[in-house]
Amino acid sequence: KISKKEPDWWPRLLFDSKKLPWLKIDFDRIKNESESEGEAEPNPTDISAQDLLRTKYPEAYEKLQKEGLGFVSESKRRIYLFCYNTFMFCGFLYAFLLLTLKYSRDQEEFIPKAFKTVGNIFKFLQLMSILEILNPLFGYTKGSVFEATIQVGGRLIFLFLMIDAEPRMQEKPVVFYLLLVY
Repeated sequence: KISKKEPDWWPRLLFDSKKLPWLKIDFDRIKNESESEGEAEPNPTDISAQDLLRTKYPEAYEKLQKEGLGFVSESKRRIYLFCYNTFMFCGFLYAFLLLTLKYSRDQEEFIPKAFKTVGNIFKFLQLMSILEILNPLFGYTKGSVFEATIQVGGRLIFLFLMIDAEPRMQEKPVVFYLLLVY
């Protein structure tokens, strides 16, 4: 049987809060602080588990605080993500509708004018998508900063260096189809 060095209660078994697939709970043998047998009643002058964790394990306490609270509160994070995603959705929907309506009206004559019509909208939206790199960096979303950088960077290279920098490229049909499926 394994015993603790000190008889205090731990807020969790491991430093990290991730669930291990091989670790299972034996609910028949589980005890909480109130069901402890053979231990004295807790003294009101005793320190709480939170204070104990803060004093004995300051690194773990800081990490848990960041995980629990984050850099902003959960409600502000959700509001920010909702506003950002709604703005991006509406922007891309507007560009898509503009492309499809003008193409349906003008047919083949619109294809060379497509980038001039919606190019600035796409450039603005792609510059706004740089926030997708910052979101995992600040902990607003889960994911890799590296993957977000590769995705957003690739789109920015195509849009600004290959299409916007070369006026002859802007009139090609491939640009119209790329913007349509962007």
